[in-house]
Amino acid sequence: MRKLLAGIRRNAILRFWSSYMLILVVMVITCFAGFQKAFSIVQSSMVEENEYSLRQGISRIDQTMTDIRVCGMKMALSEKLKYLGQMDSSKRLEYVSAASAMLEEYFEIVRYYNRELYTNTFIYVNNIDRILYDDAVYLRPVFQIYLDGWGISSEEWLAVCQGDETAPYFYVSDSGELFYVFPCLKSMQEMVRVGTVFFRIDEQQILEQMDFLERYSGYSLFVHQGEKCLVMHDGLACEEQIRQNRTEGLQMDGKIQLSVTSEQSEKLTYTVVIPEQEAMVRLSQLRTFIWTLLAIAAVAGTGISLFFSMRSGKPINRIADLLEESQVSGGERDLLSINRTVSEIIQEQQKNRPALQKTFFHNLLKADFLSRAEMEYMAARAGLQLSGGTYYAAAIRFFPQIEAENIDGQTVEEARAAQILTTERFEGEHGLTAWSYKRNTLETLFIIEIQEQERLLDILADIAMWLRDEHHIDACWGVGTSCRDLMYFWKSAEEANSVLSSGNMTDSVCLYSEIHLEDGSYWLPYSIQEHLVQGLRIGDYGAVESALEMIRTENCIRRSIHRKQFLKLNRDICELLAEQTRKWDDRDEELIRISSLISTNKEEYHQYFAQVKTLCAEICKRCAIQKNERRSEKIQAILQYMAENFQDPSMGLAMVSEQFKWSEGYLSSIFKEEMGVNFAEYLEQLRIEEACRLLKDGVLVAVVAERTGYNSVQSFRRAFKRVKEVSPSEYRS
Repeated sequence: MRKLLAGIRRNAILRFWSSYMLILVVMVITCFAGFQKAFSIVQSSMVEENEYSLRQGISRIDQTMTDIRVCGMKMALSEKLKYLGQMDSSKRLEYVSAASAMLEEYFEIVRYYNRELYTNTFIYVNNIDRILYDDAVYLRPVFQIYLDGWGISSEEWLAVCQGDETAPYFYVSDSGELFYVFPCLKSMQEMVRVGTVFFRIDEQQILEQMDFLERYSGYSLFVHQGEKCLVMHDGLACEEQIRQNRTEGLQMDGKIQLSVTSEQSEKLTYTVVIPEQEAMVRLSQLRTFIWTLLAIAAVAGTGISLFFSMRSGKPINRIADLLEESQVSGGERDLLSINRTVSEIIQEQQKNRPALQKTFFHNLLKADFLSRAEMEYMAARAGLQLSGGTYYAAAIRFFPQIEAENIDGQTVEEARAAQILTTERFEGEHGLTAWSYKRNTLETLFIIEIQEQERLLDILADIAMWLRDEHHIDACWGVGTSCRDLMYFWKSAEEANSVLSSGNMTDSVCLYSEIHLEDGSYWLPYSIQEHLVQGLRIGDYGAVESALEMIRTENCIRRSIHRKQFLKLNRDICELLAEQTRKWDDRDEELIRISSLISTNKEEYHQYFAQVKTLCAEICKRCAIQKNERRSEKIQAILQYMAENFQDPSMGLAMVSEQFKWSEGYLSSIFKEEMGVNFAEYLEQLRIEEACRLLKDGVLVAVVAERTGYNSVQSFRRAFKRVKEVSPSEYRS
């Protein structure tokens, strides 16, 4: 070994080559360590991406579950159902009248709620042994045909209907069918069940909400409520392992398990298992690519070092000379090359704008944005402004004469082709860019930016005529009112869809105002109720005021509803407000005072809404105060936790955020807002104060560092001097 080292020192070529090889090895090792860390980050990111997609799917399911819960509670508390449940079926006239009234109310309640997640809803009335289903009354033996189709026996059915439960619950039949059951009780004093409301939950619809799972060849999805399994789609045969352990993020035998619990009152736990190899396919590709580059770099670096060493023994000087020559002769050329590269990047970004705009409008039509801040960010990326333009929602229905149950394969293909032709007609013939979202097989919703409504109606009529004459496809359009702020485009989209579902269309193009503004009914759809309630719950008066202004404008200005309809509108508004003010002592007086403002004078309608806004402002104020109080209580709990655990070296923002189920970013901002200092500074103050106490007691510096949560004496000394401006030894002396 000594002779080899002596030979290297004597030989200039070997000396230069070995020195550069040493540098190359150090660089490769450094890159290797960095790439390993990058792989770990990418792997965590991919798991978080799947978890985020899972939470998005759960959010959509929770929204529909809320619809089912509200709908089911309304029917279960219906006085008409209670009356029908206490009747004698032998009194035919009274029984028929009561059943008809209940069917009418049943239909009115159900039609306002989302039906994507459940396929059937029906009501069993115990005393008369009848079932209300699909706008008709069935005898139990006749309805057994449907039960047989679902694999439910008569004995199992009766056991459920005659059970002792008094609160809503999920029921899974022996055949695996899932029902959401709402008992109807005689009264709160007499806890006797007089009827039962059933919602049959479609497992396939739940799977469709988890659309991110479609990218995998196989997966498992389990939905639990406590220990009860409600839904089980076990494509990877891991039921036994899930039964034993539902820990979030667990990895098992080439699979990744994700588990998230819903925040809704049902507290459903969704567990997804996906193949690790497919989930990490991008990581495998990245790893292969990086290792290939490292191998090429190592081989090329070795060869180049050896070449220059053998040629002159002075590779650094030679390379410096080459760089200097390049700067002298080609500097201007290099600058031009950089300019061209920047221009190409800008052009590439411009090319991506249409794709970003398409994604933005697609998400807008699906109502996928959670906040205005998110919408503004995505709009800015796509080069769009949320306000300033005039947008219309236009929903088209192909083959309006065909009922849903009569759709066949040919109809599906023709409707698909018609949707493509319609989009091309907008762009080719009329020079308009129209973004679309397919609602179902026959209906598509378009968003169109155009100033003149009359021109839009002419274009839509032209497209309907062109489809009929050239392609023999009948179509009809429903058009919502104009929208000047995309944040509220959902209202225009809902109006366009309601035109198609009204069944009152007389022409190929119908405006929302022509269908709904003249029927005398009041306007309070479920979507606007959700916006109003959500704003009240979080204390966002701006969102509440916007929702109330929409209700006022639609009912008092555009529709000019009469007193009877306004009384119904007031009843629904008061129900929403009563739910939010149920803990107030003075809520009844406030609501009665608001209701007393109703009269036939339209000016007093405006006074009514002004009073409602005042009450809502008070609700938002109280909610904000309660929210701040809960947040302060949480911060106090965090401070207590930090005071008890600051000696732990792993104590940090990540540890506390995981303990208290807050994100790190949110915890950091709230902590700074409440305490006036950031998290790290406060933690350091705790540790340094304890260190000062220990130093005064004569404890060694090394022991103090260990007891106050520092990983080393050096890091403790630096932190102490930074805070106290003296070293620990100087402080003690």
